[in-house]
Amino acid sequence: MTTRYADLLMDTVSRLAEAEGPDQTWEAAAFVANKIGARALTCGAVMRDSRNVAWVRSSMNSGFLEIFSEAKLYEVDPIQAGAIAGRVARTIDVAAALRSEEDPRARDLYALALEHGFRHYLNHTWVEDTSEQTFALACDGDPSELFGRGTARAFGAISAVLSMAMRAPGVVYLEDRAFDAPWSRLSNPERDVLCYLGQGLDREQIADRLLRPLSEVNLLLSAACQRLGTQRPEQALSLLLVRGGLCL
Repeated sequence: MTTRYADLLMDTVSRLAEAEGPDQTWEAAAFVANKIGARALTCGAVMRDSRNVAWVRSSMNSGFLEIFSEAKLYEVDPIQAGAIAGRVARTIDVAAALRSEEDPRARDLYALALEHGFRHYLNHTWVEDTSEQTFALACDGDPSELFGRGTARAFGAISAVLSMAMRAPGVVYLEDRAFDAPWSRLSNPERDVLCYLGQGLDREQIADRLLRPLSEVNLLLSAACQRLGTQRPEQALSLLLVRGGLCL
């Protein structure tokens, strides 16, 4: 292990240990990515059971993210698609992908990335209890040159540390980009029934606690599942917990 590599790991652990709350943790993670030499860091979580996207955060510039969001280019993003499928490519050469891509929307995505200096991606995925976290470095130059021959190894170790420290951003956050995820559209009653479900109450107990008929509790749970794209209330609860949307 080189001294520079060891120093980077120690600095990463130190900065994350000093971080208080998701904002400071994110700032520490973005700082580490920049210190390696990347232009931006994007990370997100996918649920292991439903394969739904739980959250995504990115330090990419607003010009890129606004077009990416407005044109719904996330629908053809190979990193997000790979994360959902459980098969994220370790590296992506954007110029090479543009030359071989036939889908016009995917070509727009690659062209946009090149325009903003994101010519290469270096990606790692780590499995948590109920979710998988993917970390992607966006680089101008070849990732192998960011940190010398140890770049892939360094980022692998750093992303492992980040995966243990990274905290969910919460239900509504300005810089969060869980594209098309209807977090803020959950009503307060829908959130309440999921919260009580997370506390171990069954449906009849939830109805008693909320002073609502059992039929209404069932409708609220069904509506919450529909909004979150899950089949069962337990999946909706797990998704919001990973997201940081419930305080039990």
